[in-house]
Amino acid sequence: MQSVGFSPGSGKTYVACALGNKAAQQYKSVLYLRAVDLFDRLTLAERAGSRAQTLAKLVTVDLLILDEWFTSPPTVEQVRHLHALIERRTGVRSTIFCSQIPPAKWHDQIEEKVVADAIVDRITANAHKMTLTCKDSLRRVFKPVG
Repeated sequence: MQSVGFSPGSGKTYVACALGNKAAQQYKSVLYLRAVDLFDRLTLAERAGSRAQTLAKLVTVDLLILDEWFTSPPTVEQVRHLHALIERRTGVRSTIFCSQIPPAKWHDQIEEKVVADAIVDRITANAHKMTLTCKDSLRRVFKPVG
């Protein structure tokens, strides 16, 4: 698992997607989701009675890229889904977390502290951390041509 952070506009998503493209070139399955979309997908699957199938699909993806990680605190239901997903992916598949919040503060984003301990420990135990910082947003520096 890999964590990419922190400054807005520093290229976190760009780097994560570049790694995803490289993995795809090596015939690995890759899925990019914003964290809010992941939570929406899991919540809808729970309501439709297809949570197990949805989790199974998310677990089998070779590289899961989760962007905008913990930009807002997850609900109790989202934490439950997250715990199940992280538990099943840990040590089996790779996950990239892109966040403006440093991993040391992820624990604070989860209300249930025992579950927070389990989730953050699994994510960070074998993680490679990459910190990207910049003085000015790359969106301002590199404006699209056209």
